Amino acid sequence: DLYLQDHIYEGTVLMPLVMSIEALVQNAKTISKHKYLRKIENITINKPIIISEEKEYEIRIICISKNDDLHTIRGIIKSENDGFQEDIVSADIFFSDDFSNSDPVIFKDKIPQKGIDAARFYPKPLFQGPIFRHLTKIYRLIENKTCIAGWEKGEERIFFSDELPQKIFTHPSLIDSMMQSALITAGKILLPVKIGKISFFNEVKSEKGFVHSENKAVSGGCCRPLISLN
Repeated sequence: DLYLQDHIYEGTVLMPLVMSIEALVQNAKTISKHKYLRKIENITINKPIIISEEKEYEIRIICISKNDDLHTIRGIIKSENDGFQEDIVSADIFFSDDFSNSDPVIFKDKIPQKGIDAARFYPKPLFQGPIFRHLTKIYRLIENKTCIAGWEKGEERIFFSDELPQKIFTHPSLIDSMMQSALITAGKILLPVKIGKISFFNEVKSEKGFVHSENKAVSGGCCRPLISLN
């Protein structure tokens, strides 16, 4: 797959987390008959899924309803690498039939007119090569405080082969842009280990927009990215 050429960490090819999240949501949707994905909570990444050229490993995706409530699905990914023992990635996935009672996403800061092309930004954002890049420009950066960047949906068909579902629920470019802006704010090259919540306030129909990340002073560190569509 083309996108894997841009998804190498310290010489090791990793399955993009955004695709693990999308896989969990697609499988959860087969259980829940509700129309819209509203939020994903308690995303825990115990270790990355390594893609090896020497050996194929099967992964299994397990989804169960929580307390027999089809609005809420628990999703887990396990790997043949350890005999399907440990949870590799897990999350709670929430569905609904509408977007009522949704809080709007509001940007506090005005978007600057000029920005730095993300392709020339240093240090280079992780996993943002010429194929996988979704950040377009960095408009404002105060290290360890805030980042405002432009994002673009791009060609999301590269995420899937023709044999896999073409309906995308999470829009991987959005989640990727949120994580990358958070890393730029932190000023470090890190892999995520936990995401508290990703909320969807409406259907995603736009092709581009802005992402705004702010660091929150909490134990262990936290960054809250917001996505604005246009």
